[in-house]
Amino acid sequence: MIDLMKFGQPLWNDLKCQLQDGSILDTSWTNIYLPNGQILGIGKDITAHKQSEQVLNAQIELEKLMRTIP
Repeated sequence: MIDLMKFGQPLWNDLKCQLQDGSILDTSWTNIYLPNGQILGIGKDITAHKQSEQVLNAQIELEKLMRTIP
């Protein structure tokens, strides 16, 4: 994550972060380059979004499978 903050482009990048308790958190990060040369890293928790995305993808696959059954 530190390398992303130092060298990343100002685009959102998804990363999995391991918390101290061992759990995994899906996050998205971007950088903002300030006029004084400092870099501000901004991150957000996207775990719920990723879980919803997985459920939706599973539903899409199920629908595809159902269409193949005569």
